[in-house]
Amino acid sequence: MKYWSNPDYTRIALYTRTKVRYRVGRLPADRKRRKPERLYVDLVGCDLGEEVPARTSVKDGLVSSIRAAEKGPNTVRVVFDCGRPFTQKVVPLENPDRILVDISRVESAPQVAKARKRAGDSRTKAPDKRLVAKIKRASKPRVSLSVMAGLKIKRVVIDPGHGGRDPGAIGPSRTFEKKITLDIARRLKRLLSEKSGLEVLLTRNSDRFVPLEERTAFANEHRGDLFVSIHLNAHTNRKFHGVETFYLDITDDRYSIRLAARENATSEKTISDLRYILADLATKSNTDDAIHLARLVQRALVRRLRQGWKGIKSLGVKPALFYVLIGARMPAILVEASFITNSKEEKRLRRASYRQAIAEGIWRGIVSFIREREKFYASGR
Repeated sequence: MKYWSNPDYTRIALYTRTKVRYRVGRLPADRKRRKPERLYVDLVGCDLGEEVPARTSVKDGLVSSIRAAEKGPNTVRVVFDCGRPFTQKVVPLENPDRILVDISRVESAPQVAKARKRAGDSRTKAPDKRLVAKIKRASKPRVSLSVMAGLKIKRVVIDPGHGGRDPGAIGPSRTFEKKITLDIARRLKRLLSEKSGLEVLLTRNSDRFVPLEERTAFANEHRGDLFVSIHLNAHTNRKFHGVETFYLDITDDRYSIRLAARENATSEKTISDLRYILADLATKSNTDDAIHLARLVQRALVRRLRQGWKGIKSLGVKPALFYVLIGARMPAILVEASFITNSKEEKRLRRASYRQAIAEGIWRGIVSFIREREKFYASGR
């Protein structure tokens, strides 16, 4: 069991040796016994491991403690003692098998602003009245709430896909996705920090394995303003080539479902089942900003690559249920920079000049996104 505490939510991962069924429920508050409302998850078909403590103290203002005990034959109950009103999302993940639990605060807008101010979050400024009026008149392009609030982009989290024991996709000439994505991420970091003056964080800066749930938890913990996950595409048909960018949302597209299944290291059936579990979360995410960011990055990346190479195909911007984007409290996108399974694109990926061009394309898209927001906000003054 592992947990991560953030200002707005607590994330817990419950690891199991095999895939298990689970049940989720709530226990009402007991004032006489001074017990708050509790969330529980029953894991059916497993026993409690010796390394799992009976009680784990959290005390992060949302979850006070986590308790685990066997509840009948082959059933383990994990109880989360919550000190305030909460909502939860429970999602099964694979490779390794685990149950991901996100417990979020339920607070009013003034309480959220006050909490963020105490935490040193500068993104609490009240929207300018004249800007609000302008936004209400605007119809094209659609203006997001974050633009209305004048939220600034200062910190970008870059996520190099895969790593460590997870090599990602492997090209015909044994090129590993994990090595290429890390190199591109480092190049992008230099561009964003040295040329744009942004603070940039990497979810990994070496060849190490980072679970998917830790990546967005890292971005949330460090209050990232943007989250960009870098990957390389793969397909059984080695003729497939091109560049595409994704944002988190519900989709029925079979191609997107298959790709999400590969990146999530899970099955297509699991992805299909998750559509219903994640529907509310996906629609409440920073979808508007993510779509706009994805479009700008996709356009800039394709343009930059076409400056030096022929046959660059744009596969467009699409929604998909990527685990690595789930739970991000900021606009989050995933870039599939090229097909590593295509021999021509694999050969290009092995060249530093091509990897630098990819980094420059993504950088230009991010810069365009930031400039558009700043220009729009400044015009409302």
